[in-house]
Formats: sequence, C-alpha cells, structure tokens
Amino acid sequence: MQVLIVTFVVVGIIFLISNRFKKKCYQNFDTKIQFDQIRMIQDEDFYYELELTNRKFMILPIIKIAVRVPSCFDIANMESYPQSEMPYTYTVTTSLFWFQRLKRKIRLMAHSRGVYEVETIITFMDLFGLVRVNYPETIKSRIMIHPKALDTSFGIVSKQGLQGNDVVQRWINKDPLLYSGFRDYTYTDSVKDIDWKMSAKQANLVVKTYDATSDPSIVFLYVGYKDEHYYTKQLEANISLLARLIQDALEKRVPVSFNTNYVIKGKMKQTTGLENNQNHRIRILDMLACITYATGLDATSYLLRSLPKWGQHHVFVIVMRYVDEDALQIIQQFAHRGYQIQLFVQEPLKQYIRNVEVIQMEVEPHDE
Repeated sequence: MQVLIVTFVVVGIIFLISNRFKKKCYQNFDTKIQFDQIRMIQDEDFYYELELTNRKFMILPIIKIAVRVPSCFDIANMESYPQSEMPYTYTVTTSLFWFQRLKRKIRLMAHSRGVYEVETIITFMDLFGLVRVNYPETIKSRIMIHPKALDTSFGIVSKQGLQGNDVVQRWINKDPLLYSGFRDYTYTDSVKDIDWKMSAKQANLVVKTYDATSDPSIVFLYVGYKDEHYYTKQLEANISLLARLIQDALEKRVPVSFNTNYVIKGKMKQTTGLENNQNHRIRILDMLACITYATGLDATSYLLRSLPKWGQHHVFVIVMRYVDEDALQIIQQFAHRGYQIQLFVQEPLKQYIRNVEVIQMEVEPHDE
C-alpha cells in the first residue's frame, strides 16, 4: 500500500513538473542569430552564430537545435553536427541552467551564389522525456551569397604602348592640376568642382573642367539569349568573370557601370550608374548574386539600345557566351564609329571583328 501511495505521489509530481515545464519552458527565453559577415562569398567559409539565453529560474535540461540549410550548403565539422533524418538538417543538443547564456558557432559553406534562407528549429524536452515543446516560431535568416571571382589573368582594356613589349594600362582619373576651362554648373556636378571666384565674376555657378590623363570609365554589358539555361557552367563562368573584372576595375579607382538583359530576382534594376565606391561594388555583386538564366529583351535589341545610350566616351566590356551574326554586325558597326569595345566570349566567333579586342574563354562543355 505504501509503495502504491509513493508511486502515485511520484507520478503526480512528475506530471505537475512536466505540465509546468510545458507552459513555461519558452517563456523568458531569448534567441539571437547572426552571421559573422554581412554578405558571404561562394565556396568560402562563414559562421552561423546562435546565442541562447535562459532568463528564468527553471532549468532547461534538453534543448535540441535543428539548423536546416539549403542543399548547396556544407557544414564543416560533420562529427559535431551530425545529419539528422530530415534532409539538409543538422542538429545539436545542449542544456541551459537558470539565467545562463550559451553561444554556438556553426561553420558553413555555400557552393552556389544566390539568396537563401537558413531555418533554425528549437525544441525543448523535460528531464523525463515526457514533454516535447517546439519554440513558437521557426527562426529564418536570409543570407546573400556573392559569386566567387574567377581566378584569371585576363585584363581589361589593355593598350599596347610604344614602350618595348610592355602593356600600358591607364584608367580614368581627372587630373586636379590640369584645368582645361570652365562650364555652367549642373545638378550632377560635385560641389567640390565649383570655381567660386569665377562664379562671382559671372554671377552664375560654373565648374572647372579637367584634362583626362587616362582612359574613360568602363561600362560592363552582360548580354545573353533565350534558352541559355542549359548552359549553366558557361553562364556561371561568365558571372564569376564579371565579378573579377568589375572588382579589379574598382580597385584601380575606375568608375564602372553594370548592365544586363538577364532577369534579376528581388525587383533589382538591370542597370547601374557610373560610380566607384564600396556601396557601388556591393550593389553590383548583389545583382550578380541574384541574376537568373532568363533574359528579357533580346540580345540584338539590347545592344542597339545600350551602346548609343552611353555614347562613345566610355570603354565597353561585353561578356557573352556566344555571339550570333546579328550581334556581330552591331558590335562591328559601333566599333567602326569609334566605340572602344572589348569582347569576352566563350564560343569562337564566326567572323573577324575589326577594332574590337576579343578574348575567348575556354569552359567545360555543358551538362547534357
């Protein structure tokens, strides 16, 4: 009889404890999730940092953390974070005492560019394993994976000079010591270029004009055709090449613009202005991360619209998988007018283009 009474008492206590645990386990429980970088780069490690804080007297004996990642992600230390029954989900088990804070770092790597979500599911269990409570909401973290810059020796707009066999590369930089004249101020001009003395004499705002001691700014055109989604390797190689060329130009303080007829996810525009700063670099890399294999305007119409829009005072770097006869004629036509054009292409051209520097890339055949 005493044994029965003790059993009922123990069961009752366990029931009360479990019931209280079920109601209170996620109260005064804080989570904080962040990545060690704002934007990650394809095929490079980054850390997913999870911070858990128990702000109550109740002990949380078992906490299961399931991190669900996209299929193109890897977790570096698989032994510490074994794969669970759910696909691409990795779990770790821990516990928290009263008023304790715990931090966990998980090292990840993404093998594809794009925008992804990492989901974190937190489950609480009591000491007896009778109660299993999920955190009220799944924690979702959105991350941007920039394309990896292609490791290449290709240069941009190399000019052969009369200095032996050396290649002379010069970039746009207005020389502040070589004034060439004055003109009226417009809203696009910098206030730093205003000549206040001359403005006072003429009773009108005027700005200084400079002699350019280097080549003009660079307009990048990434142009494609319909039904190119079968050539993923070639298209990804072009995107990696653009990431390399654009970053190299920006590092040399060259104003650049990026334009494409490919569709970009996330309501992003398909063109940028001519700038040279860190925000501009991130904006272009975001565009390259979100660019798809689908095209909007056809290649011929896009070239006919884009080249005259910018004019011939810039260097055009055109990147394409292949160039058909119509696009060849358009490029030849504008090169004949004096446009400076450099063409990166993967498939051999059907004919020679005069006054255009053509660089052919070799990429492995696409998957059947």
